[in-house]
Amino acid sequence: MKPVRAVLFDLDGTLVQTREASWRLFARTNEAFGLGIDTQVDFFRLLEDNMFHGLRKHCRDHARADEAASHFLDLLQREYNPEFVPGMSDVVKALAGNCSLAVISSNSVATIRRILSRGEYRALFFARVRGRCGNRTSGPA
Repeated sequence: MKPVRAVLFDLDGTLVQTREASWRLFARTNEAFGLGIDTQVDFFRLLEDNMFHGLRKHCRDHARADEAASHFLDLLQREYNPEFVPGMSDVVKALAGNCSLAVISSNSVATIRRILSRGEYRALFFARVRGRCGNRTSGPA
């Protein structure tokens, strides 16, 4: 068997613990807009299909739902910084010496950099792949 030359990691839910971190930020949006989505369970129900469609359905006022979504996305852009999944930092460090690593995420490049910089992981990743259309950015993450 040939040795592994590259590993592509999904960021949210694989490398980092997305659920708790995103809920903490959404709770602030919920409070600011009085959405009535007061528990993690209710929030996670929005994520079952598409959060933005679920939010519009929940609010029934599309303008208010869009404002709330914009608020939440702004918080994600500025403050989202989840913890690594336990054990994943060891996996990343072990693989980094033997193959190229890349990360894929729908988060912005700035957010990916912030998350990976916290543990000095940024230098271990060769590339970031982000966005719906798979916009690829080469070079150190």
